[in-house]
Amino acid sequence: MPVAGLLTLFFHLFALDMLGIGFFSILMVYIFVSKTPIRASLVPMLLMVMVLSIQNGVVRPGTHLDTDYIVSHLVFLMIMLGSMVIAGAYGLMHRKLKCNLTFGFLGIAAMGISLIIGGLGSAEFSNINPLLGLGFTVLFLSFFFYFGCIAGEIPFDYLAKLVILASLIPVIQVINVYYVYDLLGRGIHMSGAQLKNYVVVGWSISNGIAPIIALGLPFSAYFMATHKQPWWAFMVFMAQVFGVFLCLSRAMFIFVIPFVPLALIYAHIRSSGNSRIQLTVITAITLAVLSLFVLHNIEVITEVFSFYFNNNYGGLIGDDRGRWELFRIARDAFLRNPLFGAGITYRMDYHDMLFFAHNTILQFMAWGGIVGLFAITVHVGVTIFASVRKSTEHRLILLAAAGMIFLQSLLDHEFFMPPTFIFYLLFIACLERNALNHNGFARVFKPTKGSAVLA
Repeated sequence: MPVAGLLTLFFHLFALDMLGIGFFSILMVYIFVSKTPIRASLVPMLLMVMVLSIQNGVVRPGTHLDTDYIVSHLVFLMIMLGSMVIAGAYGLMHRKLKCNLTFGFLGIAAMGISLIIGGLGSAEFSNINPLLGLGFTVLFLSFFFYFGCIAGEIPFDYLAKLVILASLIPVIQVINVYYVYDLLGRGIHMSGAQLKNYVVVGWSISNGIAPIIALGLPFSAYFMATHKQPWWAFMVFMAQVFGVFLCLSRAMFIFVIPFVPLALIYAHIRSSGNSRIQLTVITAITLAVLSLFVLHNIEVITEVFSFYFNNNYGGLIGDDRGRWELFRIARDAFLRNPLFGAGITYRMDYHDMLFFAHNTILQFMAWGGIVGLFAITVHVGVTIFASVRKSTEHRLILLAAAGMIFLQSLLDHEFFMPPTFIFYLLFIACLERNALNHNGFARVFKPTKGSAVLA
């Protein structure tokens, strides 16, 4: 696993994008067709997109969306994708995994149906609307179905360490961007918005990087609370918080701020003996050093990171950077056709791309009306029920990780963006593992000794 992380950084830093994608694609095919434990497929699946470099990726520092490099290699990418899909289907059938439907699957299917039929009866309805809705539906259901099939083969500690690794890679990538473009030096002479435009890593902008880093926080907190040597988990935790801060994503940082003290309190209460003493000492030392550093460099910090201080958090007051306007557009779309909304193609002329309300609930209301609102409510309700029904520590950690993504998506649109939604679907599929097996609910996977994700 660490080797895969180092290779991801190697391909990314040296702009070997297609070589990295080819390597991870072949690795995934090998895992599917060999006797390698199928949980190993998560490594290339979660890390592959992170090989996209700042030189060649779809988003580059200081620029807007640029797909020329991807389009020029489209045939290669389609071959790799097709090979992985075929091998994946073979791997599932060859291993004879039990892939039963669950309420979670039906909840996601409901969201998909609301996108497919969204806009019926609306003046903005387009013939392409059902096709786009079907595309989103197939994508979401395919990933969730696959994760549901293999959930019983993923030990929780394995999943936790993989997610932590995946969250640390973008931290290093963001630090590299700051170094390559001298953002700390230039940030003094830039506006906050200008600096934020440079915080991109090839595969996503700052608001998409931040949740990938933040979703590792609950797992680091778990190891702080349970490991005999919690110092390393604490250092990882602080690196993740630092990484989110560097992303200049207010929509994510506003939820990370309260999570940090809650996680530290949980870790201190949950730990015991020498582990608790070690955690207390390293927390006190870190807070003291950090406080002295901030006080000594407060002017530079407030100038370079003025985006945090000159803009409100999350668009709630003051300079909302267009959030309230997007909310208003979504509301108006819903009110014009309350039952089915305006459809997924609504306002496609907005920045020449799909209109995103930067709020997942308003998004489903705008695209799918009452039907869309009902669908997202069902999905959230099933997910929460799966967490609290005979809840365990593992399920609550998974809920917290999924919650990082969902909460951030109340002020942004990363719910619909890869790789964010891939992590999200993985978490809720593992969370649901056995949680709905009580009282005769549908089963995700037939339990086998030593294979359960959730103890």
